Formats: sequence, C-alpha cells, structure tokens
Amino acid sequence: MPSAENQKPVALAIGAGDGIGAAFARRFARAGYRVVIARRDAEKSAALVAELAAEGHELHAFSLDARDEDQVVGFFDKVEAEMGPIEVALYNAGSNSPFPFLETKSTMFRKIWELACFGGFLTMREAASRMVPRGKGTIRRHQDLHEIYGQAPVAVDVARAYFLRMAQKAARQVMTGAPYLLGETFTLADILLVTCLRFADRMGVERPAEFDDYFQRLTGRPAFQAAMKANHT
Repeated sequence: MPSAENQKPVALAIGAGDGIGAAFARRFARAGYRVVIARRDAEKSAALVAELAAEGHELHAFSLDARDEDQVVGFFDKVEAEMGPIEVALYNAGSNSPFPFLETKSTMFRKIWELACFGGFLTMREAASRMVPRGKGTIRRHQDLHEIYGQAPVAVDVARAYFLRMAQKAARQVMTGAPYLLGETFTLADILLVTCLRFADRMGVERPAEFDDYFQRLTGRPAFQAAMKANHT
C-alpha cells in the first residue's frame, strides 16, 4: 500500500467496459483518484490505461468474473492491500441480450440475472463491509450515474416517445379551457403534470405547444414559486 503521504483516494469499478466504465475511469482519474477497473478481459482496457497514463493519471485494469464470489472477494482484498482504501465503488456489469421472451432459455436468463443482480450483490457487500467500519465511502450502480456518462440512448428514446404519447392525451384535457387538469380545482394531477413538463424541459424534450399557457400559468403561481424556493434553499 502507498505511504500515507502519497495516498490517493481509490475509485473502483466492476464491469468497466468501453462506455460507462471508461467514462467513470476518466472522470475519477482526472479528479485525482487512483482508479481500479475490472472486466472479463482486462486487455480490452489497454488503450484506456495508456490514454490516462499519457495524461499523468493512474488506472489499473484487472480481469474478473463478477459472478464468481471468490474472485470478487479476492479482488477487493487485493485492491485494499495494494492500492489503498476504496472510497468509491461502482457496479456496472450487465448483459444486453435482446432475445424475445419466448425464445429466452433458462441458461441465458440465469446468466443475465447473475450479472445484473448477483454480481451487484457481491460487489456492494464487499464494498460496504470495508466502508461501513471506516464510516466513509460511496457505492453506486450504473443507472445512478447519468451525470457522469450521459443517458443510455435506447432507454431515453423509449422514455421520450412514451412521454410524448402521454402528453398528447393530457393536452386534450388542457385544451378544454378549464383552468386545471381536472377542471376548476387545482389537484395533485397538476403537480405531477407540471413536474413532468419541467423535467422534459431539463432533458431537452420539446414540450407540446398546447401546454405553453397552462405551464406558464401554473409555474407562475405564488404557491409554486414558494415551493421551488423551499426546495432549492
């Protein structure tokens, strides 16, 4: 283990492929962490290791089967002994297997489950067993990290399409001329709809024009302004 004066915080990622895992490695290495990544074949990360080394950053890549308990436990032991205490742990392993449901064999389903669920359990357990006694550390799964690597394009496209379909249904109600979604009374439905419209704006999804007057009117309400101030102060 490096001496205390040379100690860097350690960020670890299991299931570190060329997309999310590589973005994680770049972000934390450039932030001054000693980064350790693992995937089935570490040689596939050789270019990333060289890239960050050329920038003066530290990245170590290892081969690992995230479904193998002994390998995962040994990996955590090795990292803590040789690199230092792990402060950030990411589990990013998974299996994108677009098989139709009726054609999915039990062996394939088990493999997907082991990667997406069991491997995550092993990683989070081993990380927590070291972080909890120290009272310090962060554990994340890949779906928590859109601020680092961006959004998964297929999921975003599907969500955008679903939002627009539902928005068109709500727009018909808004265009009746009533002041609120369900008529003359402000309800939870208005809170939910305005929340969705605001989130769509933040995500760059074009809001249907039918909502313009409704949105401006509701977000301009004093109660709404007070709620936003309370939420963000």
